[in-house]
Amino acid sequence: MGRRLLAVLGAWAVGWGVLQGSATAAIMGAGFELKLGPSDRLLAAIGTAMEHSVWMQESCDNPHNRVRANNKPALMLTNTSTGVGKIQSFTMTINSSPGGSDVPYIFGTGDSAMDVYTGYVKKSLYSTDGVSITGSSISADKSTLTVTFADFSPGRRVLFNVDLDPESPSAWPFPDFRNVLHGAPLQAGGTPTDPADVLVRLVDETTDNVSQLTAMLEQITDMPLYSNANVRPYQVMNPMEVTEVAVSEIPEPAAAILLGLAVAGTVARRRR
Repeated sequence: MGRRLLAVLGAWAVGWGVLQGSATAAIMGAGFELKLGPSDRLLAAIGTAMEHSVWMQESCDNPHNRVRANNKPALMLTNTSTGVGKIQSFTMTINSSPGGSDVPYIFGTGDSAMDVYTGYVKKSLYSTDGVSITGSSISADKSTLTVTFADFSPGRRVLFNVDLDPESPSAWPFPDFRNVLHGAPLQAGGTPTDPADVLVRLVDETTDNVSQLTAMLEQITDMPLYSNANVRPYQVMNPMEVTEVAVSEIPEPAAAILLGLAVAGTVARRRR
C-alpha cells in the first residue's frame, strides 16, 4: 500500500539569474531522484525481480536490528538528467524540532567501529561503478550534511547511509529516520514537525552552467507503528517504509524564461 504527494517547486534563483543575464545558466533537463528507507539492499532491489523477496527478508529481520537500521537510513540518489549535467553535491538539512529544541537531532559518524563510516556517510556496494563519493561534511550545528561526488553522470546512482543522533546525551540514542527526516510525531496524536530539506547541485562541465534543485522530504503525519524504543514483537513483520522525491528542470518557452521562471516538479511517494 502507498500514498502519493504531488507538489510543484519554483527554482526562483535560477530563473532570476537568467532574467538578469547571469553568466551561469540553468541546465535544462537536469534532474535527480532520491529514495530513502531503512535498507540499501532494499532500495537497490526496487523495480527488480528481487524486490518482493528482499522486502520480505528485511521485514522479518531481527527487530532490534531494524531499530538500528531505522536509525541509519539508506539514501539512493540517482542522476535523472536528460542532458550532460553531473551531480556535484548533495545537501540535507534536518528541520524537525519536537520538544521545542532548535536542533534536537544531528548527523553522526556511526555508533561503533563496526559501522564503517567514512566521515559522515557509510558507502554502499550498490552504487553504480565509476561514480564515487569524494567527501562529506556537516555544518557547525551538525544539522546540515553535504556529500560531494566525482563522475556522477546522468543514469548513475549512489547509495549511502547516514547516522542520526540526538543532540541531548540523555535522549533515546537511536532516533528513527521517520521522526528525524520526515517530521513524524514522537507520540500518537502528537504534532508533526518539518521534514528535512534537500539540495542537489549539478554542473555542466563543458559550459560551467549550474542547476541547484531543491525539495522537501515527505511529511509523515502519524507516529510510526514501531519506532525508537517501541520494538515490534518477533512474530510480527516490520513495516518497511520507503519515501521518494524527484525533481527536474523543465524547459520553458522563451516568454516564461523572461519572467524568470524555472519550474521544478517534485513527486514524493511513500511505500509500505
